Amino acid sequence: MSTITPLTTKEKVTCFLSLQGVIAFSDHEDCGVEDDKVIEAAIRRASGELAGYIYPTYRVESIANCEMVCEWATQVAAFYLAKTRGNNPPEALYDCYSKIMDKPDGLVWDLRRGDFLLPGVPKQDYDTPTFSNLQVDRRFRRNKVRVKPQNSSRVQSELEQDEAIDSGARY
Repeated sequence: MSTITPLTTKEKVTCFLSLQGVIAFSDHEDCGVEDDKVIEAAIRRASGELAGYIYPTYRVESIANCEMVCEWATQVAAFYLAKTRGNNPPEALYDCYSKIMDKPDGLVWDLRRGDFLLPGVPKQDYDTPTFSNLQVDRRFRRNKVRVKPQNSSRVQSELEQDEAIDSGARY
């Protein structure tokens, strides 16, 4: 089971909604105290959804430190918290959520299309090509394929590589 990096905190959601708002939306027991499990569930849902949309362009570790994304996560978590127990969220929360998440005009979709960039956050480098020119060197029985460094990219890749498996067969 993978864990989701939380992009906001209970304190930020409480600051955004107020303590009374958090209690009103999360207190399912009607005891007058906020329910941490309900709040954390809203935070996990918001963080997971935002990370899922943003991850193709940015690394999750990078966006976790971006103030703008954390603010979006706070607003989306507040929206999901307000929706608990089948409640209709207040119009102000719905407007915040729509500005961030609505397809195709939300900020997240602008980010995915490249129409909007996160300030100070480096993009993933998967969209830059890296290559290795190979040469078959028949003088050697094993590992005949050699990389020609003079014609190859020097950029280190974090993508997985398929490694040749020596089957023991002789050609």
